[in-house]
Amino acid sequence: MLGTVTNVNAAKKYAFAAPDDGSEDVFLPPNLAGSLITSGQLMSGSRVDFQVGTAAPGKKRPATSLRVIPPPADATPADPSHTPASATPPPAATANPAAPTQPAPKTAKYDPDKLAVKFLEVTLSGIYMLVNVWVNEASSLLRAYLEGDDDGGAQESYADAEGNAEFTILIPKGWENNPFLQVCVVVVYEGDQTGRPWRYTWRNPAAKMDEAETAPEPEAEPEPLQLTVTQTPGLDRMNFRVELAQGGKAATATITIASESGAGLRARVSGSNEWQQGPTAELECSGNTTVQLQWVDRIAGDNVYLGMKNSPTQSGPFYVSGHFRAPQTGA
Repeated sequence: MLGTVTNVNAAKKYAFAAPDDGSEDVFLPPNLAGSLITSGQLMSGSRVDFQVGTAAPGKKRPATSLRVIPPPADATPADPSHTPASATPPPAATANPAAPTQPAPKTAKYDPDKLAVKFLEVTLSGIYMLVNVWVNEASSLLRAYLEGDDDGGAQESYADAEGNAEFTILIPKGWENNPFLQVCVVVVYEGDQTGRPWRYTWRNPAAKMDEAETAPEPEAEPEPLQLTVTQTPGLDRMNFRVELAQGGKAATATITIASESGAGLRARVSGSNEWQQGPTAELECSGNTTVQLQWVDRIAGDNVYLGMKNSPTQSGPFYVSGHFRAPQTGA
């Protein structure tokens, strides 16, 4: 399929292309477009030849192969701000999904025990496996590979601001008839270290299976933490009921409290003499907990939001009157 590049994200090494047949734009993932963007061969207006895979729900169709079509020798560069080093057009560049240019690992010190990866969709497109995942640490560097593939078939990709990442993994030759393939995803942290792998077992419907062969038990995904926040009725509305549960049982988590305008506040668990103070307060809560809040600054009132630490989901807004101001001295 032929098309024209319409948008390039040089920072995250991906792009979009508009097919010549007028169909919806196609996503050019980092493992195909990254090296071409870095070398300057792929830019807005570039002509490209690509094959298209199956789109995940709510996502654009991904390209599974990519080739930049060099412009004629007398053609004006597609990007006026880009002046080629010579008048000779560059050779056709082909991105190989099996050996992409790997980005440098993001220097970060994650707590591997608090990381979570969820498989959104795993599908087969020709000789490629398309993997869509979500991680609870946005912009993390992820590595995906097939269990048992020791020939360098691992793919790396950065999660976007919402924690979503996509991979196009080449299935090794001879694995086409394997009835079960296990996809592994790890989060790269502290330089080149990786945490424990999250695994997803994919069954190949085209493979022939012996009658006695049964599918392996998939690794159980942990139940997600559930947070429910209720503001107590009354004129003050300064108390909140925080309920934490996981799999129907009481759970423990760090809860963050922040004002919409960034006003100073302090908060504590009911019954405790220890107040947490600042633009954002963090409290360790377990099961059903009552949280009390006061304003440090003199304000008319403001909205506040409560949520689990490192979670993009927040509860609120809840309005708290400015009358409830912390005393200048004492508890």
